[in-house]
Amino acid sequence: MYRLLLSLFLVCFSAFTCADDFSSQDFGDYRVHYSTFNSMLVTPDIAKIHKLTRANNKNYINVALTRKEAGSDMYTLGLPATVTGQARNLLGQSQTLNFQKIEEGEVVYFLALVEFDDEEIFHIDIQVKPLEEKRRFDVTFTRKFYFEEP
Repeated sequence: MYRLLLSLFLVCFSAFTCADDFSSQDFGDYRVHYSTFNSMLVTPDIAKIHKLTRANNKNYINVALTRKEAGSDMYTLGLPATVTGQARNLLGQSQTLNFQKIEEGEVVYFLALVEFDDEEIFHIDIQVKPLEEKRRFDVTFTRKFYFEEP
């Protein structure tokens, strides 16, 4: 059953990651998954359901937190967490990432928009704090964003 749910989670999560790479970082039994994708890749129907913005100059940062199941190599579906962050371009201009919690069945993930110029590079700093933990997990990565034609 857990394998089926994990497979479903990965399929749902990967649907939002087709534009850029899908990465993760481990913190003990926890794993933070993150990716970016142009907001134009969200279908109009999905955008309407979740009240998401679509524009060729806006990328989403996608974050999910999972935890290794006790005595297993399997991970949970996305867990509730507090997710915050910043995105900085090469000029040092910063945008606060305002993450929106998305729940689809048992899957929880978080999306935040970054506005950019074509081929702009951003350094992204994300802080993820599981609801039941005092510690937080810091993830830093760099991405180059491209316009997506409508």
